[in-house]
Amino acid sequence: MEKFADGGKILGNWEGIDLMLFHLGTGISSNPSYLKYTLEARRETYISCAKECAKPAAMVLHSVIPSPESWEILETWQHRCNEAGLPLYPSIGRTANAISKFIKYHENHIKGK
Repeated sequence: MEKFADGGKILGNWEGIDLMLFHLGTGISSNPSYLKYTLEARRETYISCAKECAKPAAMVLHSVIPSPESWEILETWQHRCNEAGLPLYPSIGRTANAISKFIKYHENHIKGK
């Protein structure tokens, strides 16, 4: 995770990047407690990178197979991301839609001035 965090911080401060998007898909695991631990470690690494980069950031966490466990994980992530001030989306499609609307709003706002 440390190398990922270092890379994320470098990318997040590069002028060629306008937005940091952290994506993770959850799947089936034969060891749910290990999956939960791994996801928590990744979440905290993503949050740390997002806080340290100079760009807007968002997270995507989608479940390959919806289950009570995946809903619990999503709820925990939502709470933690809210605390960190980061938007969390349940799919790449919904993320892309939100970003597109944001860009269109600001393009129209700039044209109106």
